[in-house]
Amino acid sequence: MKLKSGLYETDKYRCLGNLNNDSVDLRLIYCGYEDCAPGHRYGPNKRSAYLIHVILQGKGKLEINGETHYLQEGDAFALRPKEEAWYEADHGYPWTYIWVGFLGMKAEECMVNSGFDNGVHIIHNINHTLLQDYITEMIKTHKLSYSNSLRRCAYLQMFFAELIDQYSDHIPKYETVENTPGAEQVKRLMAYLADNYKNQIRITELADSMGVNRSYLSNNFRRIVGMSPTEYLIQIRMEKAKSLLTKTNLSISQIASEVGYTDQLNFSRMFRQRFGESPKQYRGNIEKLDIVEEKVDAPDAFL
Repeated sequence: MKLKSGLYETDKYRCLGNLNNDSVDLRLIYCGYEDCAPGHRYGPNKRSAYLIHVILQGKGKLEINGETHYLQEGDAFALRPKEEAWYEADHGYPWTYIWVGFLGMKAEECMVNSGFDNGVHIIHNINHTLLQDYITEMIKTHKLSYSNSLRRCAYLQMFFAELIDQYSDHIPKYETVENTPGAEQVKRLMAYLADNYKNQIRITELADSMGVNRSYLSNNFRRIVGMSPTEYLIQIRMEKAKSLLTKTNLSISQIASEVGYTDQLNFSRMFRQRFGESPKQYRGNIEKLDIVEEKVDAPDAFL
């Protein structure tokens, strides 16, 4: 089904599509909602835009890169341009999902900061309430006007702000892990990464020391924590780096070393990928904010 620019709507399907004239930084291409029929399948297909689905209820499966993933309410999956995949609603409890397709200079940055980094296609434990509200508001802007173009950009940015907050504001702690199969090894690994993030870490060696193979440990880690051990380690390192950039006068190379990077360029690349600016730019922006706050707080600021 091809859509002209605008809205297509039925009782179980709503889609706002073919929008190509919004913001250069981040622009909405299409978005929608679907209450899928049992066994409803899409693909295999390659998209020309970035695409994120958030599952509101039900179950289904995604196949990408030869791997099949079984998904349910609270999961989200993402595809990058030209990635081939297919997905199918469960026959007994078919899923309902929302989706958003987008492009722009900051599209990859938004993907990475939302948790879809280093080949990650799935994130778990998503609270979809606000995300669904933003998609609904985007669909309401189906009349093509300049004001609606601004609204679409705003709601798309709010969608990502919410998704990024959910992913990055909270690094799980090992004390919060419930006692499920494999949880004991996951707790030990989380504690080890939190204590040894400065060091060079090999997950295979840690798995061997626990008497399990790497695949078993990594799969349990992702299932329980919602990200891979490598992603968890990177997140710890980046948060520590932000703290050191804010609270110390250490050089960028010293901070890179302090958080476990032997290569400053690799550290800076990872920092920019995660936060959208270099460590130097981040520190400079923090210092500017401090100067502004000092001026505002000064007794004669308004004299």
